[in-house]
Amino acid sequence: MKELSTGEVVNVESMTPRIKEALEGLDPMGLIEEIRSDARTFFRGLLLTIGMMGFGRVRVISTVRTLREQQAIYGCGRSIAECRAAGVPGEFSSPKVGVRTWCLPEDSKHVKRMAMDIDLSGYPNSALELLGHVARSFKCTWGGAWKVKDYGHFEL
Repeated sequence: MKELSTGEVVNVESMTPRIKEALEGLDPMGLIEEIRSDARTFFRGLLLTIGMMGFGRVRVISTVRTLREQQAIYGCGRSIAECRAAGVPGEFSSPKVGVRTWCLPEDSKHVKRMAMDIDLSGYPNSALELLGHVARSFKCTWGGAWKVKDYGHFEL
């Protein structure tokens, strides 16, 4: 039994074999297991719901990142001076590639173990708008609602 931050108690060990199988198909590398335990159930439910909605080809591609990994992502599209101004070592500067994030590394939900990215390639952006409604029902923030869209990103 696990108690979530919401007070809800979930017996993860009692998942049916069908649910376990469905999750393994959507998260074959078991990346959701790296997410904080109080958020894991939410992400499992979200992922299963997305799969049941007909987004069967989706796969979890990223969850937890180290601060250094997030600093490298932040350095994309930024000069050494821009990185240093944000508290990111200049070694991560990669000004010749496009910006990949606007979030400071220490604020990243990936670093805090509260985010997942899923591969939604092959789906038109118009079909992905439904994901925003589903994410809100799971109390998640969806990257597709941001000014700079990140359709495959979900965070608590």
